Amino acid sequence: MKPLFAPLVATTLFAMPVMALAFSLGNKPYVQPVEGEPAAEVSIDPGLGIVGALNFNEDGCYIGRTGAETLRVHAQRKAHMDVQIRDGRKTCTVTFAFTPQEDHQYRVLQGLEPSRGGQCSVMVMGKGADGADATVDVQPFEMRVRGFGCLRASE
Repeated sequence: MKPLFAPLVATTLFAMPVMALAFSLGNKPYVQPVEGEPAAEVSIDPGLGIVGALNFNEDGCYIGRTGAETLRVHAQRKAHMDVQIRDGRKTCTVTFAFTPQEDHQYRVLQGLEPSRGGQCSVMVMGKGADGADATVDVQPFEMRVRGFGCLRASE
């Protein structure tokens, strides 16, 4: 089981304020699947933090986010997520992408990497219809400016 590391602290420190600016200019939240659409559930332990699903327009530019302790996401489509973990007075954000499977439940777990100076990390566990837990392969990504007013996920 390999934890997912926040790849570059400097980029995260740059991207999050830019995302906050984009959020303040107009948020078009991620639209969760409605009843009958293929869906999966992503959650984090209550009190640990917030998991968010990021929304991008047809040009691939970030336009908003929906965050909660539990979210429904579209199955069989790549989901770009972020996790904001609260640890005492400190908050860290980790971004990752994966393709959820229909009717699966995913749980985001916190980690700290002592070998990397206590850097924040997460691991995602999935549970399918058979009830077995398995580590999910997730891809880290960074938000990068791609033209005026456009932030894109860069994997």
